Amino acid sequence: MATGCPKCRFLGSAILQDGSRRCAGCGHIYQDVMSYPQPPAHAGGSSTTPAGGARGAIIVAASVIVLAVSGLVYFMSAGESRSEPPVPDPVVSARTSAAQSGGDYTEAAEPPQASIAPEFMSGYNGSSRWWVMQYRNTGNTPISYPTIDVKYTDVNGKPATYKARSQVYWLPAGESAWIIANISRADTGNVTLSVSDLKAPSKFQARFVRLDARNTRLEDNPSPALKDYPFLVGDVVNNSGRAVSSIRVFGIGYDFNDKPCAFCSGYAKTGNLAKGATAPFKLGTGTWKTRTPSYWKAEVWASVQK
Repeated sequence: MATGCPKCRFLGSAILQDGSRRCAGCGHIYQDVMSYPQPPAHAGGSSTTPAGGARGAIIVAASVIVLAVSGLVYFMSAGESRSEPPVPDPVVSARTSAAQSGGDYTEAAEPPQASIAPEFMSGYNGSSRWWVMQYRNTGNTPISYPTIDVKYTDVNGKPATYKARSQVYWLPAGESAWIIANISRADTGNVTLSVSDLKAPSKFQARFVRLDARNTRLEDNPSPALKDYPFLVGDVVNNSGRAVSSIRVFGIGYDFNDKPCAFCSGYAKTGNLAKGATAPFKLGTGTWKTRTPSYWKAEVWASVQK
């Protein structure tokens, strides 16, 4: 009989065309292992009595029947499974439930939904063209690895697509995250931005939480040649109630009309942060800028330690 998924021991699965199985619980693909009842040791060959020979024949016949029935059931079930579409992988299904995804949020029946903020930044660094966009989770389901497709024309006049992914790998419902795309051989023609690869997080994926940033300010660059490129400094406060790691800091500069015009990113100086603790950060500015900001804000995300 089938032993179930070797990874999670879940018995439900779909048989693929090559004979392997996809687990309906965790999506793991594995080869089915069948175990059959072993017949008892046959003593008919060494028996000299009619009764012993008869018992051996009965045992052999019963074993053959068991094997035949087991094989028939297996192939019948395989045929039935192949007539149905494969079970969707919980990791990539847009309708993955909260129980399958492993988050501590309530179960959501609707697929992930997202949009791109209409106001984005774009500019050039040498021969590279860049875009900074705000990705918004507009649905009620967390999104795994938020991704934006940047469709453009390269310098040879050929259409191309660049996938820009957020550093916030687990974006909660109702939240937003900044994504940067830096393309070295993009033409100056029209560019199309679109949300892509929408999927819910898997139960094995680390959750991200937003943290507070305090004492955010600009600090002069000590180099006279870089006086127009100050540092954005401040403190990260872990108010999540849990220990966190991989603390990412995003700095956004705004003009007098409160429109984003500059961007920078980096990490806090401490990789792991206990609950209630603080850690400083220091980011260089000036690389991604369309005009001089009148003020800056810092957004902080971190991975929750399991």
